[in-house]
Amino acid sequence: MLFTPAPVVPDWPYCGDGVTSGDRAGCIGRCVDPHSSCLAHLSGLERESHLAGLNAGDDVDYRGTFFTDRLLGQVLDALNDPATNHPRLGDACFASATFAGDADFGSASFAGDADFEAARFAGVARFCAAAFAGRAWFNLATFSREAQFDSVTFTGTAAFESATFTGLARFHSAVFTGEVWFLLAAFSDAAVFISATFTDAGFRAAAFAGDAHFNSATFTGDARFPSATFAGTAQFRSAAFTGTADFKAAAFTGDARFHEAVSATDASFASAAFTGNAWFDSVTFTGFAGFDATSFAEDVDFRAAVFERAGEVGRCSAPRRCCCRGRGSAGP
Repeated sequence: MLFTPAPVVPDWPYCGDGVTSGDRAGCIGRCVDPHSSCLAHLSGLERESHLAGLNAGDDVDYRGTFFTDRLLGQVLDALNDPATNHPRLGDACFASATFAGDADFGSASFAGDADFEAARFAGVARFCAAAFAGRAWFNLATFSREAQFDSVTFTGTAAFESATFTGLARFHSAVFTGEVWFLLAAFSDAAVFISATFTDAGFRAAAFAGDAHFNSATFTGDARFPSATFAGTAQFRSAAFTGTADFKAAAFTGDARFHEAVSATDASFASAAFTGNAWFDSVTFTGFAGFDATSFAEDVDFRAAVFERAGEVGRCSAPRRCCCRGRGSAGP
């Protein structure tokens, strides 16, 4: 007997356009009140009426809706704030929405919660200089092309758990005031967090297939990278860790560069594996620096490193060539 998977039926009132039999959900776009169709399938007059009724700061709910770049542009134009000439949204729900073209939310402000869980971005996703005042959810979101979050501000919790970034992921100068989670996130191309500011940051088991750029990033709370994998070059040059820096069991396949980084509290690389070269030259470890069971397959450089809690650097495997001339401790 041929197995037919059950239809994906959402838990919101959905459009259903395209249903050909009784066991298919059809379009899952949320119906626009008081209509029985989603925004994409409203008649021309119905859509015009809906858009005309929107004002800056309104809550919107477009779960499961299929957006062309033109349709999204019409929505954001309707939500434009004349005082700033940028879109302003209240609670914004785009969960499971599909953005077929480029999605340009640049400079938009989200005054409430923003839900993009399981959203699919087929084109470029632009959130540069956007401001999220509430929670921002991008869990399970798929970014098929470039994801641009440069200079974005997240005041509340930001969640990118299990998000997939196929193209370049840009978070240059992003500010995360609340917690941010990239648990199990997958970066197929480069991930750019240069000069980003984090409070509590969680990258547990995140997979970086391309280069990971965290140069000059600031972590004012804990920075958690346990079991993260770095297949390309991992760049943490001049990064500042005020809270705990946790890289336990992380895997660095490419080169790892921590030149001139500063760890103000504890830092742990226990059981981490460095397959490429590792540079810790001129790094400052103010608290405990743990390298127990750390393995270095290639060259490792600790020249001019400062270990302020002498003698607390654990044992690690003997690297191929080790330059351990740190001040305050003999190094691993």
